[in-house]
Parts: sequence; structure tokens; C-alpha cells
Amino acid sequence: MKLQEQVRKLGQSCQNALFPVRCLLCGVVGQRSPCEHCAVRKLEPTKPTLPKVPFGVTAVFAATAYEHDARSLITALKYRGEKPIASGLAALMATSLPDDLEVDLITWAPTSVARRRKRGFDQAELLAVELGQLIGTGAMSTLERLPGTSSQTGRSFAQRQGGVRFAMHPGFGGGSVPVRSVLLVDDVVTSGATMSAAARVLRDFGVREVWGVCAAFTPRHDPISI
Repeated sequence: MKLQEQVRKLGQSCQNALFPVRCLLCGVVGQRSPCEHCAVRKLEPTKPTLPKVPFGVTAVFAATAYEHDARSLITALKYRGEKPIASGLAALMATSLPDDLEVDLITWAPTSVARRRKRGFDQAELLAVELGQLIGTGAMSTLERLPGTSSQTGRSFAQRQGGVRFAMHPGFGGGSVPVRSVLLVDDVVTSGATMSAAARVLRDFGVREVWGVCAAFTPRHDPISI
């Protein structure tokens, strides 16, 4: 086992001992929320995932559907600042990925500066970092959300198209090794417009394959999104 992985696990063990996590769904104290029992019994896995893959994305994998208990978990993360939930959701996202999937790096579709400032964090970034630690692939900021971009919350599928725009982060140069394949993380995918807009920028930068993964997707029968 690599030294870095040993240090990470030691740090996680110390954190769990000092700051135990209570499962939002059943209340049991453990390492993650949701706990392993609730993740298996209360959250429905999704295979296949989305009925329609966003333009520019090779495929999108989702841990579960955005309804019932999954909705409670994601809203608690985004609106009540219960950041430990990101670890539990990332674990579910990891299980949704194909075993043979290989990517050069993990990145995320960032929220707006105003929302990050209000919440104190970017939930997609938290998920990406946690997921990267689980699957052993580095998570890196590659995109920035352009000012004036409309929020997707509560908008119809038609209104979401073109409602969000991204650009490459000025601090990201790609390094000496070309980035050929990227895993793009988002918390919830509804119409796929956000993921598609992010994938377009990555492909313009030279990325050949953009794979998507999200904690949950919104079923088409449910017009309400977050």
C-alpha cells in the first residue's frame, strides 16, 4: 500500500474517532452518511443510468435517482452544510463506475461564485475530491463558471439549455502530459445541460473523452430539481 494511502486512511480513522458521523437516514453513528446498511437498503442503484446522454459526454453514471431518501441526503449536503454526506455519496458513485474505466483526472462542474460564497463550499468539488480518494485518481479544478450564468434551480428542461456557461480555469495548464480522458462530477443531473456545457469546454481544450458521474439523476416524471 502506498504511503499516501496509508496516511489518508490514518487521517480518516482519526477524524472518525474525534468527529463521528451520524447517518441522516437511520441515526446510527459510523464512518459515513448514509451508512452501509441504508446505502444498500434505502437507495436504489441505477443501471442503466440516464435515458439520454448529454451532448459531448461519452456516458453518465449515477449512484441513484434523485427522489425519496436520496433527495433528503443531497438537500442536506447542499442547503444545510452537512459535508460528511459527501463521503457517503461518493462511495455510492464509485460503485456505479465500470471496473475498467480509466481516466487521467477527475474534475467537476463548479457552482457559481455567489453560491460557493454563501454555502462556504462547492458540493460538486467535495464529491469529486472524495471520489478521487476512493478510486485513486487525482481530482483537479479545470473549469470556472462564467459570471451571469443563470441558476438551473426550478427551471424547465427547455429553459436549462444554454443557461450555464463555463471556461477553462486560468490556473489549469494541463501539465506536460496531455489530458485525454476526464471524469466529470456533478451532484444532480436533470436535463444534462450543465454537464454538456462543461464537456464542450473540456473537449475544446483537447480532452478526447469526457465521462460523467453524479450522485443522482432526476427522473423525467419529476420536474422539481435543485
